[in-house]
Amino acid sequence: MPVYILDMLELPAEIKSAFKQGDFSIRQILGTFNGTWSDMGTEKTIIKDSRSSGGIVGITNQKSALVRWTLTRHFLASFSNAMNDRGDITNKSDNSHEEIKQTALKRDEEQVQAIVNHLNQTMTDPFDIDAHPPCLINISTGMHSTREVQDSLLSAVNEGENMTCAENLLTVRIL
Repeated sequence: MPVYILDMLELPAEIKSAFKQGDFSIRQILGTFNGTWSDMGTEKTIIKDSRSSGGIVGITNQKSALVRWTLTRHFLASFSNAMNDRGDITNKSDNSHEEIKQTALKRDEEQVQAIVNHLNQTMTDPFDIDAHPPCLINISTGMHSTREVQDSLLSAVNEGENMTCAENLLTVRIL
């Protein structure tokens, strides 16, 4: 049975209860929103470290060799990682998120600039009164209202007040 499964069978009670409550993401580096599920964490650590030049190919027919390889490979991987760290050979980019790499940052900056340019070129700033055109406009689409719609909207409050007067209500509504 693989070491991972054996370890999972021997979990302390507080960790078992945490898993049952949904606390099962793994973090390889400090930060927020960078947790990953346990399978991916295993892929990026134990399984990645277990890869060797020959791997288990060729020894799978020999049960004793396969058992020895399974029981010792994680020790050999930890020694290999320690030597790589001491020699500063470790590839640190494995622990970085795709979105903080230069190509992603450049792409994001270009997309933000495209949005800002679109807003500046096609939409009216509702807070800059001097830039407003003389007629009513939809600040989202930039479409200008017709004179009839503009007059109706601008006089809506006055017309509403007039309709609430008792004498006008009788005249307009009943007659």
